[in-house]
Amino acid sequence: MSDSSAEKKEAAPKKGGFFKAMIGTIAGLMSGAFMMYLSPLIEKAVKPSKPVANFAVDLKGLTVMFHNRSSTRGEGWWDFGDGSPLEPVTAEQDSVTHTYVKPGTYTVKLSVRNLLNEESERTVTVNLEPAVVEPPAIVSLEAVPVSANSFAPATFRLVSRTQNAALCVWELDSDRPLEFVSDPPADQERLVTFTEPGGYVIKMAAVNGKKAQERSVIVNVEEPPTGMLTAVLNVSEQMTKVERSERAVTVTEGYTGTADKQNIKRAIPARQGYEVVEARLEPITTSNLKNLQVKVAADRKSALLTGELLKPAAGLLAKGRPAQPTRIDTRLVEEKHSPLVRPATPVTAALSVPGSAVLSLPAMPSDCVNNQRQYRLELRDGDRVIWHESRLPQNVPVTIQNRRCTLTATPIGDQVRIDLLEIRPGTRLSAN
Repeated sequence: MSDSSAEKKEAAPKKGGFFKAMIGTIAGLMSGAFMMYLSPLIEKAVKPSKPVANFAVDLKGLTVMFHNRSSTRGEGWWDFGDGSPLEPVTAEQDSVTHTYVKPGTYTVKLSVRNLLNEESERTVTVNLEPAVVEPPAIVSLEAVPVSANSFAPATFRLVSRTQNAALCVWELDSDRPLEFVSDPPADQERLVTFTEPGGYVIKMAAVNGKKAQERSVIVNVEEPPTGMLTAVLNVSEQMTKVERSERAVTVTEGYTGTADKQNIKRAIPARQGYEVVEARLEPITTSNLKNLQVKVAADRKSALLTGELLKPAAGLLAKGRPAQPTRIDTRLVEEKHSPLVRPATPVTAALSVPGSAVLSLPAMPSDCVNNQRQYRLELRDGDRVIWHESRLPQNVPVTIQNRRCTLTATPIGDQVRIDLLEIRPGTRLSAN
């Protein structure tokens, strides 16, 4: 009996060890299977795929748009191949635009990297051809007399319209030097006076590159009738020329602190001699900017950019690496004001005794403001000056050709009306 009990006691531990061995084996198999299937998932989730840099190019003159087509939107840089600063690549920005200074062949490189600093590069050669020069065209050219008649000396208003003209050349008559107008406006107006009777050919040429077009118009100046006076109005002008331009300004803001957000306060100075009259933000393509705005400073010498830059999200394995700077695109409209003095321009018209005449004044340039005119009026009988004054007369008594008259010159918009009225006997005058 005692031997049998001892055998039973020895058998029990053997049975328990068997079950433990079975459980251990099953656990090992499950652990191996778990790691076999889970490891690739962990590696795929933790380890990013290797980047492949790629981009497409759209050309428009000297301005090129580059579209990021990389397989991984990590960090990186654009090198436009013209010596300009490198442009950072951001995950939120699908495209960048770059304007080259001149035509040529440029090697553009895109470099991208993932969180493990694995890098990929793509290089593309961009050929920028010189811009196609459009042929210039003179749409219209007219010579309009400023008074109802064209008696010598006669003043004509030249009105022209051109297209695609980089330079205009005027030939008013064979005795005057050629006049050159660079970067002319599409519409031009000018006054020209011919002192002697006769026919005159006025020529105008529009030039763009090596292409040119010429057009002419003929004016006839008549001999004045006997006893006819000539009114000569010399008009000098002082005005303010306004040069207006628009430019894009890119500001980069780097995150340097440890707080959740960093205040942005940057002054964007105006160009030398200019004032900022308008400032606006370009579309924002990143989510780490808040309350962003740009305003013109009170003194117009700069634009003030304000807002908040949020702390960048810490990506996996990106600890300790500096954050990429954030690009902020703005656009400024600037103006430069400078005084402009135009020398005296003579405007003439024939005037009978008694009689009236209307003189057209020189047109003010479209890019000028605050025009102030000064007048000097002369009455001539042939080559002899019989009356002159540095201001416009108002009911001034004059004796001309043995006739007592009153002389009045009245500005009406861009014209001056001259009235020479004979005084009837017994009329009492009051000069102003």
